[in-house]
Amino acid sequence: MSLDKAMHIFIAEVHNKSGGEYHPNTLSEIVISIQHFLRGSGRFDNFLDDTDFAYMPPVLDAKMKELSRMGIGISRKQADIISAEQENEMWERGILETDTAKMLVDTLLYSIGLNFALRAGQKHQNLQVGTNSQLSLNISKDDGRRYLQYTEKASKSNIGDLNHRKITPKVTRAYENVDEPERCLVKIFEKYISLRPPNGKSTALYLRPKERATETVWFDAVPKGVHQLQQVVEKLCKAAGFHGNFTSHSLRATAATRLYQAGVDEQLTELVEKTGHRSNAVRAYKRTSTEKMKDECRCAI
Repeated sequence: MSLDKAMHIFIAEVHNKSGGEYHPNTLSEIVISIQHFLRGSGRFDNFLDDTDFAYMPPVLDAKMKELSRMGIGISRKQADIISAEQENEMWERGILETDTAKMLVDTLLYSIGLNFALRAGQKHQNLQVGTNSQLSLNISKDDGRRYLQYTEKASKSNIGDLNHRKITPKVTRAYENVDEPERCLVKIFEKYISLRPPNGKSTALYLRPKERATETVWFDAVPKGVHQLQQVVEKLCKAAGFHGNFTSHSLRATAATRLYQAGVDEQLTELVEKTGHRSNAVRAYKRTSTEKMKDECRCAI
């Protein structure tokens, strides 16, 4: 049997562990993964080329359309946004705070993710301190206000290749909050940096809390793992008793949504700079609040 026909049969009959159908995108990714595996064995077939594979591409296409008609994979589970009221509750209840090493590093991640609209745990794990840091403390020449600046390195929308050589990296700022200093990212960042081990053995931003913290050193020179970072937002919201799909992506969605609700259009520089989007994909992160929908309904009446 030819590889083309074998893949044809595979696409037609494959099911997940529970016996159900795979989502269309998952099915496509399985095919690409098999192709990648075979290339490691010296085969360089292109399963999606209907010149070399007469059976498989149209079968995969038809199968994906059939699954879509069945409603499989159409809806996408989105991360829920965190409302200003929910965030305020977390601060008031001490779920967000900086008095212990564990809460300091978790609160730092929350604040950085929200202020700089970072995507997920891997993006946080890539953050560094020292000469290669994406974060820098500065003072505004205009009004003397201090701010923390984030300068993006490589990202999903700017991977640094020839096609992206003219794209300006994302640069965004979080200014000092003088009204609520305990919630100020600038002060949280400064406190965290001051309590890191002084030897500089690890350049990773997020470090593990020490089992026995001293007055001046709260953290070991050991980076927190990406899975630990990915779970921070979920654990914070769970501790607050919030129900929903709260993930590290919630911070990015929340940042875009709050700007949108404040009247900042997605085409304006402020929102694009904050999220780093290069296309209208930013719309997927914006959610309309209940009050805003009520206002729009009143206008339509």
